[in-house]
Amino acid sequence: MNYTEHLVDVGDVKINVAEFENNGPPIIFIHGITSVWQRWSAILDYFTPEFHCLAIDLRGHGKSGHVHGKYHRDQYASDVLKLARDYIGKPVYLVGSSLGATTAVTATSLMPDDVIAAVYSDPPLFNHLRPGDHAGDRFNSRVEALKKAKTVDDLVPMARPQVQSEEAAIERATGWLQMDPNLLEMTANGSAVVGWDVEGQLSTATSRALLMQADPSAGGVLDDDEAEKAMGLLPNARLKKWPGVGHTIHDEQPEDFSSSVKEFFSEE
Repeated sequence: MNYTEHLVDVGDVKINVAEFENNGPPIIFIHGITSVWQRWSAILDYFTPEFHCLAIDLRGHGKSGHVHGKYHRDQYASDVLKLARDYIGKPVYLVGSSLGATTAVTATSLMPDDVIAAVYSDPPLFNHLRPGDHAGDRFNSRVEALKKAKTVDDLVPMARPQVQSEEAAIERATGWLQMDPNLLEMTANGSAVVGWDVEGQLSTATSRALLMQADPSAGGVLDDDEAEKAMGLLPNARLKKWPGVGHTIHDEQPEDFSSSVKEFFSEE
């Protein structure tokens, strides 16, 4: 794949953008929490011949800048909005996974006329509203490990159980080492979602949307009731369920994921 990586100033932070050849309308790919733009590598070849692909590192991730205390859901979306309007300068497609999917929802609600269509892949839309949500339990131990880590080797043992190969573990650990631990602290203590009007944003995200639901029994984060609730709020969406497929759908089913996205985008 031919691409260039460069930083784009979006205001209070510079965002790392991997930009591919301009072969068509622009797509912004938005990764999940603790990840990096390279997490999309398995599917980008499906899109680069027909689109202008831009895969970003969210603020606090990868090679993007760190901004302590500024990792609210709305701030991630503001970066995408500024990238689309000020750098790309034309309507875009959005494809987001997990945190990237909630970012895409919020960004679409802010600029519906600038989003041609969006794909929201297994977004954690309502997790923070669940009784007894344990985000702190999930992230606090990782925060401490990140603060102590000095090298990639320090984090590889924590990455190994999550991936299939040593190479993938090293890649995952490299991304973690680049990350600002404060973004996980804000997720763990709930400050990343204080005042986040997810229901209002879903209802004003009027662009065509494809909501993808991973299988909750395989690690998906959007349960059936929440998917139904989201579909009741989204004005112009369809739902695609992925039985037996876990949270990061594009990792587990790259070809089927890509085909579904391209088919959906072609239906204008």
